[in-house]
Amino acid sequence: MTFTDLVNLEKLETAKELLLNTELSIAEISEQLSYANTQNFIRFFSKYVDSTPGKYRKEHKGQEDKSRL
Repeated sequence: MTFTDLVNLEKLETAKELLLNTELSIAEISEQLSYANTQNFIRFFSKYVDSTPGKYRKEHKGQEDKSRL
């Protein structure tokens, strides 16, 4: 595993956490993760998760809320 791979995995985990545990917009999350623009972040996320960040949030946020009950 390369250094770039490690950085990407860390960014991905941070992105997932922010998507599920905050109300930050996709643009705000991409900015926090130091992406030059939101589209680059969406491409990166989709490549590794096979889903857009918005779709991931919708699909998994409900599951997180239900598991806390």
